[in-house]
Amino acid sequence: MVPALGLTVRVIGFAVAGFHVPAAGLGADLVTLVGGLNDVLRPKCDVDEVCALLEASAARLAPTCKQLILMRSPIRRGPVATRFLPRMEQLFTFVEEVAQRHGALVVDLYGASVLSDPRMWADDRLHLTGEAHLRVAEAVWQTLGLPPATEWTSPRQHRYRFRNLSSSAVRLRVYNKHNWLRWVPLPRADKTIKAGAENAYPEREFTWRLLPKVERFTVKLPTVKTVTVKVGNDIKRTMSAGQLLTISADGSISVGDYSPPAQT
Repeated sequence: MVPALGLTVRVIGFAVAGFHVPAAGLGADLVTLVGGLNDVLRPKCDVDEVCALLEASAARLAPTCKQLILMRSPIRRGPVATRFLPRMEQLFTFVEEVAQRHGALVVDLYGASVLSDPRMWADDRLHLTGEAHLRVAEAVWQTLGLPPATEWTSPRQHRYRFRNLSSSAVRLRVYNKHNWLRWVPLPRADKTIKAGAENAYPEREFTWRLLPKVERFTVKLPTVKTVTVKVGNDIKRTMSAGQLLTISADGSISVGDYSPPAQT
């Protein structure tokens, strides 16, 4: 990607000129070619020229590898995507045509609604999160005809997840992120995660609840989506629903995007 510094170099043109020639000489088993989306999102873009460069790259790479993969790239829901939707659809239709001409496989990330969720995108709104990249890897894996490890198109799980990799049970207490004095814990705040276990709780696990008959006829209390977790006696971490808090084997604590535990 070329930084926005007033340059007029096309993103895909830059990539084609700089990378596909050495890539073609590697004799790879698998080559993934993704390009054009950043171009069509620019204010001024010749989509036909972008498609021609993509075709040239595929024509150069396909004969030099055992399998070429193309992608219909994911998009982030929002006004930018809506504005440039006709361009994107033109590009993605062309991707399908290029794949047919050059015997390539197509990974349809554009058609996966879960990847359009803004929470699957980094703060710069251009790059995917770690969780989303895992889904893309699984999509490629399955497109190659390999047995699925997960269902990569499944809706994002809005759960609080805790994974304990240590050799002893760990006690947690959950507070509202904004209650910095931590005098009063949230409802159902005390949790114990057994050694080697992973526990998941619903998004509203730590939200105050009214009586069921009252909630039926009134608006539910706002969901607590970000909390502070006290691990043991003094370690504190902030996390949101959909994230994973991990207690490592050495006792260190980390919070990040959720990914399924490694298969053994």
